[in-house]
Amino acid sequence: LFHSVAIRSDRDSLATIGILSNLPMLGAVLVAAALQMWNIYAPPMNALYHTHPLPMFDLAESVGLSARRRVAVEIEKWLMRRGLIY
Repeated sequence: LFHSVAIRSDRDSLATIGILSNLPMLGAVLVAAALQMWNIYAPPMNALYHTHPLPMFDLAESVGLSARRRVAVEIEKWLMRRGLIY
């Protein structure tokens, strides 16, 4: 979810930039996530798009796996700031 927010800077970490530093982008990410959840969990949308709600474990697993990418980006930035890569 927050990968697009985390990659706004090539070198500075998300903690340095601040998650609230670009409110329109954060709003867009949250609206997109809310619409995706609506498509997955709202019964009328299930019928329209032929989807089935994910069990909470599967949703948590998906969010957890996608969080790995954000962690990897932050590690890469940390290594870049110290001159260890690139």
